[in-house]
Amino acid sequence: MQLLKGLKVIDLTTVVLGPFTTQILGDFGAEIIKVESLSGDIYRGVYPQKNPKMGSGFLNVNRNKKSIAINLKTQEGYEILTRLVADADIFVHNMRVSAINRLNLSYQEVSKMNKHIIYCAAPGFGSNGQYANKPAYDDIIQSISGIAGLNKDQHGIPRFVPTILTDKVSGLYALYAILAALHYRSQTGIGVELEVPMYESIVSFLLAEHLQGHIYQPPVEGLGYKRILNKYRRPHQTEDGFLAVMPYSYKNWVDLLTIFDRKDLADEEWMKEASERSRRVAELYQVIGEELQNMPTSYWVSKMEEKSIPCAPVQSLEDLMEDPHLKEVDFFFETEHPSEGPLQQIRQPVKINSKNPDTHSPAPRLGEHTVEVLEKLGYPKKDIQNLVDGQVVSTGVK
Repeated sequence: MQLLKGLKVIDLTTVVLGPFTTQILGDFGAEIIKVESLSGDIYRGVYPQKNPKMGSGFLNVNRNKKSIAINLKTQEGYEILTRLVADADIFVHNMRVSAINRLNLSYQEVSKMNKHIIYCAAPGFGSNGQYANKPAYDDIIQSISGIAGLNKDQHGIPRFVPTILTDKVSGLYALYAILAALHYRSQTGIGVELEVPMYESIVSFLLAEHLQGHIYQPPVEGLGYKRILNKYRRPHQTEDGFLAVMPYSYKNWVDLLTIFDRKDLADEEWMKEASERSRRVAELYQVIGEELQNMPTSYWVSKMEEKSIPCAPVQSLEDLMEDPHLKEVDFFFETEHPSEGPLQQIRQPVKINSKNPDTHSPAPRLGEHTVEVLEKLGYPKKDIQNLVDGQVVSTGVK
């Protein structure tokens, strides 16, 4: 079932944030026309790759899309985009304000092409702030948003979270904004301008729990969720590995302390109060760390699962590829790419009526659909060849 079938998306995004957003729209059935420069999305070049401009990262966030390569700085290229936008539903880009204005593709200009368009800009920083024209990538946003600072190592040195966190989270913010705008337009017929900046999105994401006492005015306590920040909140070492344990309810704690033969602590009066357990959680986590060292991971998992105490061993990336649960839910699947051969893919984790969304096409080669898209717009073959010869467009595929 393709929930978004019939929607046409003009996708000018690059790297991860925007492509992650539009791939999800494509997974649910929208037609995604990825408009690339003649040199292509820069993310195509990221190693490893079998063939030029078909890097593994690009392949993983650009399935279910058609690629058309256009030089938008030419009058003819701009005209092609105008015709593409005319009957589109959604227009997405992740450029800075100055860059999108140089291309003459602000909301004001694009809405002249199609007054019903849902226009989503996903820049690094909001357009009315002093950072508006700063370049932004995941490392930059992890740094300025406070994530790297919160993730200090034992020597106090800030560290990046080892995933492209801010791109993907911001991509989800853009996705829900687009879907909300689609609903609004379905009710009113009116187009919508959206701006989803990475910086503001990630600060919002971070402060959901870390605003803490500053939610009250004047503040009653400092910033930062104490349970999350205490030094004993970590996967703890067992006799043969590492285990995360997350007792949450009073019963969880009593059961865990009983397993540890720490009935003395379980019987403390303050243990019955959630607020006191929260205030003294560092002490409790310290006990967990001390006790887990005495037996193997499998022993503790067995004991805790008997009592439904939340726990999980620490898995590596390699472990994920062999995880029995992921295999049972068909999380990984294989497709055949016309130039790259067999590819292992990650399915859309959402199910629809107990079924996985269809994946109808792998990530496109640069300009793979240029001719198809132009012909659908009404360009004769001779005119298309003239555009190729004039370096206005590229088919990319020899």
